[in-house]
Parts: sequence; structure tokens; C-alpha cells
Amino acid sequence: MNRAEFNSIFESEFLNRLKPAGFAVSGKHVFFRDGVNMTALIRMGGKYALLPSISWVLCFRHAFLRNSKEIEIPKGIGDVFDYPFKFCPEALMRTPSSKWGYTPRNLNYDREEIDYEKESSRQVSQRLNKLADFLASDFVPWTRSMTPNRAQKEILRHGEQGWIEKIWLEDYDNFLNGKHSA
Repeated sequence: MNRAEFNSIFESEFLNRLKPAGFAVSGKHVFFRDGVNMTALIRMGGKYALLPSISWVLCFRHAFLRNSKEIEIPKGIGDVFDYPFKFCPEALMRTPSSKWGYTPRNLNYDREEIDYEKESSRQVSQRLNKLADFLASDFVPWTRSMTPNRAQKEILRHGEQGWIEKIWLEDYDNFLNGKHSA
């Protein structure tokens, strides 16, 4: 399979499955905004965009959190570093949702790679359809349970007191105390 065939399946099957559930596209990224909750499947660029594969990270954040660059609330989906919750989709699908939560992965995060040249169209289609179903049926409902209060507690409990974690914790305090809205 080549890149054009992958992109065709990605658009015609994967995106068409997710759009009715409220997902949208920004460039090569897929995102979902639900109140203050933001989910993004961020497709990696740079050295991770080498042919013949794609690489992505499944991310979750609250919309009022500042980003890691300008220390402001990002417009749009932002960057992987702007999300406290980062997951390899393939690994997450094999993990019980009771084990999902905050793990400090501010610089060294897992990502999923699809080497589409080594897979048939049918294999890629099955893989993308499974991911689309997982996002809509499992991941988004989990994000709804990850309230700002719960996320703050997870970062406090599992964080490493990194500089971005301190910024996020301050943002959670401000939001939970009504000092700024989403």
C-alpha cells in the first residue's frame, strides 16, 4: 500500500466514521471538543513522517490549560506537549480503562506507528475502523469522566513537579476556583 491509498482509506473510512460522532479535522490531525474536554489524535511530522509510515499520539486535555510555548491557552488543537494525557492508541486499546490515567510523559511519550507499506488495504482498513470505534465508544466516554478536579488530582499524585505540570496545576486551581473559564 502506498501513501495515497492510505490517505484514501483514512479519509473515506476513518474520518467518515468519526465525523458523525462530532470529530473534526485540522490538517492531518483529528480532534473532538466536548465542553472543556479536548481529544486529539495528533499525526506526527518531522522525522516521524518518513515514508512509508505514519505515526500518531492520542492526547487529552482541558481547554483552559495553557500551552508549553507561549504559556497561553492555545487556539486550535495545539501541540502534543500541550496535553497532559498522552497515549499510544494501539497500547491503550489493550489496556483496561480502569488503568488509564496521568503518567508524566512530557518529553518521552509513546506513539503508534503504522507502516502501511507492509500492510494490505484490508489490514489498514480494519485497523483504522477499530481505532475509530475505540475513540468514539471508549475513549471519549472516558474523557468525560476525567473532570478537571480528577485530572488535577492525578497530576498531583503521579506528576514529577515538572515546570509544565506546575503551570497545569495552577490552571486547574484557577478554573476550579472560578478565576477563569474555558
